[in-house]
Amino acid sequence: IICNSNLGPDQTVCGVSSVVLNPQITNPDATFKWYRNGVLINLPPNSFTYTATQSGTYKVVTTCGLNDDPDTMVLTFGPTVVVPDQPSYKICDDVSNDGIATFDLATLTPNVIAGLDTNFNYNVTYHYTEANALANTFPINPSVPYIGMSQTIYIRVAAVGASDCNTVVAQNLVVSPTPTGTLTSSDADNTICSNETATLTYNPTNFVASAASYIWTLNGVVIPTATTNVITPTTTGTYQVVAVLNGCSSVPSSLVFTVNPQPNFTLTDTNLIKCVNEFATITVVPTNFSLTDPLVTYVWSLDGVVQPALTTSTITTISYGTYSVVISRLGCSSMPKSKVVILDTTDIPISTTGECVGINYIITSTPINGSFVPGTTTVTYQWTNASGTIVGTNSTLNVTQYVITNNIQPNSFPTSFTVKVTTLPDGCTDTQTFEVKSASCVVQKGLSPNGDGSNDTFDLRGLDVKQLSIFNRYGTKIYSQANYKDEWSGQNSKSENSPVGTYYYVIELNNGETRTGWVYLNR
Repeated sequence: IICNSNLGPDQTVCGVSSVVLNPQITNPDATFKWYRNGVLINLPPNSFTYTATQSGTYKVVTTCGLNDDPDTMVLTFGPTVVVPDQPSYKICDDVSNDGIATFDLATLTPNVIAGLDTNFNYNVTYHYTEANALANTFPINPSVPYIGMSQTIYIRVAAVGASDCNTVVAQNLVVSPTPTGTLTSSDADNTICSNETATLTYNPTNFVASAASYIWTLNGVVIPTATTNVITPTTTGTYQVVAVLNGCSSVPSSLVFTVNPQPNFTLTDTNLIKCVNEFATITVVPTNFSLTDPLVTYVWSLDGVVQPALTTSTITTISYGTYSVVISRLGCSSMPKSKVVILDTTDIPISTTGECVGINYIITSTPINGSFVPGTTTVTYQWTNASGTIVGTNSTLNVTQYVITNNIQPNSFPTSFTVKVTTLPDGCTDTQTFEVKSASCVVQKGLSPNGDGSNDTFDLRGLDVKQLSIFNRYGTKIYSQANYKDEWSGQNSKSENSPVGTYYYVIELNNGETRTGWVYLNR
């Protein structure tokens, strides 16, 4: 009896853990002996199938009666080889942008086999076409840098010792262009003042500006707010930009830009309110430059007119008006700042007093609070009447003599006199006007209060009266007035008209003098 065992051809299985071997013998009396790699497998003689879990050469010897029928099969277990689609392998072109780049295919291998069964080793080969990859022919040597343009190659991954367990996956090689462009400035000499503006622009030559991102640095430090192809420089330094497009960076473009500060300063002064011949001083106090900097220039103006002779940081002037200065450095000019020099009209304040000295009415000009020292400070005096005519040049004016000399009539009073005092050589001045009610220092003898404008009142305005007392011929006081001027017109203390007659007076002056006499009252 012949058994005719048949295990079938050699086979490779992928991704399974066991295979059932069956010699396809139907004789129920047959017995079996199973071997792996020549080693007997301890199984019952009636085991007509065997579940293999290891690679190896399997043999079954089937005995039918007196006949043995052996058959052999090589069984290979391999992994499931599934490789996902691979990300594009992108290389940035060089500055020539010729579309050709060098790819290191060997760097792809770890990513290709990542995730495969680590119990197996794998052969990874690279091919120009899918057909070559499937046939495992004409491989590309990955140990040699691959130089080419953007294209698709194919990767074959096969298990070592189980080459039938393989797969082929496409790999895109992409040569991305390197962005190129030029860096330009809106300012011709790349120099501006801090109060001006300019722009730096990266002008693309092989891409659209909005498609890229940008990294700007100033003196090597990234400017985080600069993210477009245009920036506004505000500080002196080296500005550099790199354009990034699809992961490719341009060659850095640099430009040195200068931002010169606009001069800033304050003004201090002395004696801005001054007399005619005094000097005022105005001084520049810088806040962002040095007074010793030879590059700094000063242009002073008086009431808008440039003063060519004034070119320093400090000026001393005798003139009045608005002084302005504009300061320039390296072509950058400040905003003008000003000081006003004005005439001091109260630098030497004076007072005027008038009183009778004997029979003369004298007006005297005196300094207030020691504004000058008579006899020590050189001063001039100029007295003018109400018409502006000069009538005196001393510290006192004798009004009584003025009246007599110029035949001034009593009805010209009250009138005023003005004194102007000037220091020499400073030219500091002050003026005061004094009103004179009467120039007479002689007590009148008659009183006729009839409204004709002559002797209507008992006029003592020129005497600086402290107290006036009026008595009748019997010695009875009928009227009294402190700080008397010209209030009595013949009335008594009850404001009744006193009768015609002779009355007697006692005048107490503020200088301590007392005068007595009589006056005749007529109606």
